[in-house]
Amino acid sequence: MISLNLLQFVVMWSPRIFIILSSQFIFIILLSCMILILCLVPIFLSSLAEQVCFLQDQTILGMPIAILGSCILIFRQIERVCFPA
Repeated sequence: MISLNLLQFVVMWSPRIFIILSSQFIFIILLSCMILILCLVPIFLSSLAEQVCFLQDQTILGMPIAILGSCILIFRQIERVCFPA
């Protein structure tokens, strides 16, 4: 009788527990990716901005253009990763 009740409990609650754990797992993965992106974006922006500014002879106007270009490149990369064609 105890094993039957235990079996009923496992059969009834295991899908719910799996759904809860899988949703938390997906949330943790998404949160980790967002933290990683937020940490890496300034590094990529600074390196790309330096390269573009070097190509533009380091003019005063070159820095905002370089940052804008870097943002566009990074968003295109994120778009390719998140939404593959």
